[in-house]
Amino acid sequence: MATKIAYLVTVLICPASILFSVQTTINKDVILTDQEPKTLLLAKHIQYISSYDTNKDEYEYVMTEYLRMSGMYWGLTALDLMGTLEKMDKEQIIKYVVDCQDECGGLCPSPGHDPHLLYTLSGIQILCLFDAVDHLNLDKIVEYIQKLQQSDGSFSGDKWGEIDTRFSFCAVAALSLIGRMDAIDINKAVEFVLSCMNFDGGFGSQPGSESHAGLIYCCIGFLSITNNLHLVNADLLGWWLCERQLNSGGLNGRPEKLPDVCYSWWVLSSLTILGRLHWIQKEALVRFVLACQDNENGGFSDRPGDLPDPFHTLFGIAALSLLGEDSLKQVNPTYCMPQNVIDKLGLKPQKLTIEYFFTTLDNMGGIKKKVFFKEVTTKLVFTTYRFNAKTAGGVLRCSMVTCLHRVLGLNQALLGNSFQTRNSVSTKSSHGKGKVVDGKAKVREVCQSVLTELRNEGLLKNERVITSKQGTHIDVRGQNGKILNFCANNYLGLADNSEVIEAAKEALDKYGSGVASVRFICGTQQLHKDLELKISKFHNREDTILYPSCFDANAGIFEALLTPEDAILSDELNHASIIDGVRLCKAEKIRYKHRDMTDLELKLKSMKDSRLKVIVTDGVFSMDGNVAPLPKIIKLAQKYGAITIVDECHATGFFGKTGRGTEEYFNVMGKVDIINSTLGKALGGASGGYTTGPREIISLLRQKSRPYLFSNSLPPAVVGAASKVFDIIMKDSQYQDRIIENTEMFREGMTKHRFRVAGDNHPICPIMIGDAKIAAQFADNLLTRGIYVVSFNYPVVPKNQARIRVQISAAHTKEDIERTIDAFVEVGKKLGVIPGDSSKKAQSLKKCPLWDGISSPTVEFESTKKNLGKNLLVQRSEPRNRSHSKGPRSLLVDSGAHPHLDGMAIPPLSLKGNRRVRAETDLWLLATRSVE
Repeated sequence: MATKIAYLVTVLICPASILFSVQTTINKDVILTDQEPKTLLLAKHIQYISSYDTNKDEYEYVMTEYLRMSGMYWGLTALDLMGTLEKMDKEQIIKYVVDCQDECGGLCPSPGHDPHLLYTLSGIQILCLFDAVDHLNLDKIVEYIQKLQQSDGSFSGDKWGEIDTRFSFCAVAALSLIGRMDAIDINKAVEFVLSCMNFDGGFGSQPGSESHAGLIYCCIGFLSITNNLHLVNADLLGWWLCERQLNSGGLNGRPEKLPDVCYSWWVLSSLTILGRLHWIQKEALVRFVLACQDNENGGFSDRPGDLPDPFHTLFGIAALSLLGEDSLKQVNPTYCMPQNVIDKLGLKPQKLTIEYFFTTLDNMGGIKKKVFFKEVTTKLVFTTYRFNAKTAGGVLRCSMVTCLHRVLGLNQALLGNSFQTRNSVSTKSSHGKGKVVDGKAKVREVCQSVLTELRNEGLLKNERVITSKQGTHIDVRGQNGKILNFCANNYLGLADNSEVIEAAKEALDKYGSGVASVRFICGTQQLHKDLELKISKFHNREDTILYPSCFDANAGIFEALLTPEDAILSDELNHASIIDGVRLCKAEKIRYKHRDMTDLELKLKSMKDSRLKVIVTDGVFSMDGNVAPLPKIIKLAQKYGAITIVDECHATGFFGKTGRGTEEYFNVMGKVDIINSTLGKALGGASGGYTTGPREIISLLRQKSRPYLFSNSLPPAVVGAASKVFDIIMKDSQYQDRIIENTEMFREGMTKHRFRVAGDNHPICPIMIGDAKIAAQFADNLLTRGIYVVSFNYPVVPKNQARIRVQISAAHTKEDIERTIDAFVEVGKKLGVIPGDSSKKAQSLKKCPLWDGISSPTVEFESTKKNLGKNLLVQRSEPRNRSHSKGPRSLLVDSGAHPHLDGMAIPPLSLKGNRRVRAETDLWLLATRSVE
């Protein structure tokens, strides 16, 4: 303790020049003498690099083939920074790099060797120096890098599979240099890199690995390129990095290691990107780097007195460039390339700046104002700050305050402990009249803040890239072999149907790729009218209007039809498109509880003075797979003079005996007033939506519906494909029959193995897990077994009701379903979602409040074929009673229903937190619960 107090006193009273010699730990180091060079030997370095490996018959040349590409990058970049790249044979270099591109797309260190991400990046960097990157087959490079990304977002260095954060940097650096960052799953890649962050702020090669300066550079460079530096604790990491400086002035890569010139680059570049380069002692480091030069032959070594090599020569030169050596070109800290090359490519990797500020207090102790210091001020007080071990959280304690008091003459009482640091986006001054905020930088900062919040809450969505046609067996980037797809809306399996594809081609040939117009100007072709007529005939309605999507149909109907004199009653779990569409209109907006007819009737009774009353509901709710009680809704609408609008996106084409949706399922054909649906799910899977109903309503929508009036017409290929789908399903029910059989088989198999399957016998089969993390792990584990499903958690679904949503297709075979059930069972036992021993209860019941109170986890699926046959998904006049002779009645649980519905014995689930309400202004603002 006495030692610590003595050290603190030294920090507070000693000038910066003395403070630098203070060491808190005994480190390995080198001792500098007066014999080492003290100036940059520029000419010798140019000669050293230019003549390196010119004798191709030497043993050293042959033995370093495996490093040739990287060696060329080191030497050529060093020459460019020294302003002498023109000395090299440009054409010969370009030819060599091109010859090193393997047929798989990656680059080899030398012809005949295996390709690797390290050499791929080096080759791209070399050609960027000569503005010749287009000589490579860039598409093949992209394909090569795509295949190296793993399911967790990481990258393997080559086909042999070593995983390392170095390769994450190589991948994004290479792709950004050729302008193809969109080719990989950035979000997953960021997640992997962040998983390698340690408690000290640094990064290792993999999760749990020790922090290392070289890997920190790779991870900080990665986050700089992907604009995610806001996810780093810059103060904590900056502290760790600046503590790498030893008495000699050199930098080491980890505690208790010798200094090395390469860390002069890795540490310095990281600090530069973080806006904290001034946190090390420049003069001492410059002296160390210069001391590592070879006085006789040129070049830099790792430490004074050792042999030089191109690797350390580049990083010595680059470090001196960062430290402001006038005789060198400016180096870019992210790419370790000349800044003018990066500027020419139009790249602007993210960098942080740092602001120091303190708050002054008024006489009452309240905050009076904030005073900000520019970087020139921080340099004056830096050394004191560097030795303050309490700065990890960003608050500068008494030593910094004391120094500010001395340097700036500020009142100590006003400062107190209020001096702080913060990261900020760089700003620009305007004619010296103060600070002007950079608008582009500000919006980037705001967006990054929101993205950080989403990531921290586990709500950031990632996109897996499909590299094949949509279907039941697909290719997924980063996965080997065909993957079984159980998460698409391709209910009838017609997205890759040969007849449908041929119809799309014929329409494309006859009508072109698009109409380049809205419908009412010159965007209506005969095939649009033909499709509208087919849809009207299919639903037995008077007229139909096409939209670019069903989201547009829902967005365009309410504002066009309703006024402030009207009222809308909407199920609280309706799809986001209905929610947004309702918000756009001026009618009174009222939510009723999910599928609760008592609540709906109470709301209807309160709307006596409304001109028009509209009840709007999803036919099938996509997250739960449950069905709106349509007969009861229609009865209440008739009783209270309301009209009904039903969104049939997850019903049209496959639900009901002939695929005519929820109306047919309940045997109430023609009693719904307006149907909105999509062409983008069962009906070909492309895009497009429609509204079908009374002729007068459709005619009014053609005049007033804004998405229809101001959006281009559907492309001919999409219309042709959808038209063919209607032809198929109107003449043949084999697809509907098959999806009924497949759905029954999957639900029966899953419940037999004691999984909890929610929903109303619909092809949407939510497998209830409960715990969000386990659900995510479950989906990831299934993907490694070749099964593609997606987990959903809060706020898409209520808290503690995370699930795997499985979607059945008519195109799935019996073998597909059996394989998937087997995979679910294997993973379920592994994660404790179902018991490995049938005599034990499933562990996950404790994690899923949906099943609280159930006496036994055993849920036996009692086949009711004699009663239902193939009517599992077909018409019935009332919702089926879901009680069973064996097991609990909650087999087909409705996660949001009221207890009186369908004999459910489960208490109602609170939806608090599942939606956000804007206080006092717009009670209609709901968070999106459904995603499709």
